[in-house]
Amino acid sequence: MAQLAKKACPGDWSFDGDWDKRHSEQYKKLEEAAARVDPDVSLVDALVSFPWADGSAIYRITKDKPLILQHVPVHDAWEVPYPQIRGLRRADAVAMVKAVNELNKLFAPKA
Repeated sequence: MAQLAKKACPGDWSFDGDWDKRHSEQYKKLEEAAARVDPDVSLVDALVSFPWADGSAIYRITKDKPLILQHVPVHDAWEVPYPQIRGLRRADAVAMVKAVNELNKLFAPKA
């Protein structure tokens, strides 16, 4: 079962100034780190998303065992209810990461 990190993902996720550009740049760095994750080895730095209504809650995995997720307060900073995080198993997170990796391969720009 997963745990929630005490602090959100580091960075300036405020809505001050040119927040949209800043959020996009910070999130792009997280996505680049997540793209290097091999879920068969470690989930650290992987991103998992929980879709809801017109958006989703985004979490970064910071530890494998026990599985610890850290909220990424990007976009509207939505969070899932804690029991949903607590009920997540490592196998669920692996499946989520592998599914995203397959989608990324499918829609990757052709060279």
